[in-house]
Amino acid sequence: MKEKSEELLKIVHDAELFLSRISKEKSESIPGTSWTIKEIIGHLIDSACNNHQRYIRLQAGALIDFPDYDQNSWVDSAGYKNLDWQDILNLWISYNTVLAGIIANIDESYLNNYWKKKEITLEFLINDYIRHINHHLDQIKNVL
Repeated sequence: MKEKSEELLKIVHDAELFLSRISKEKSESIPGTSWTIKEIIGHLIDSACNNHQRYIRLQAGALIDFPDYDQNSWVDSAGYKNLDWQDILNLWISYNTVLAGIIANIDESYLNNYWKKKEITLEFLINDYIRHINHHLDQIKNVL
């Protein structure tokens, strides 16, 4: 999983280059969605948090159940729109750096462990997480 870890680190590094140039005012704009740029990055923090637990727990074996999360409720409850842009950005970068380390250390024999409720594997979750980040970063790039 080292290649996936490296891919995630590259995405985060490249994103940091353009996200760090976004002003406080621009971070509070809405790029064609119902969320501001701050809220989109906040949502990606929530996604990292949820996937962190999934990656760790699925290494122990198949899971019968694991809570879903209502992304809109999480973003609203966290109040990302009221938090400092730089704090949100720094947390997203740091959290993904940690996740990249976790991914790099996953023994490939665990990749087929699955979340029974959703019938998806650990490997799928890792690939989908990277796809998900790219999707939201593209949303932001399209308005810059």
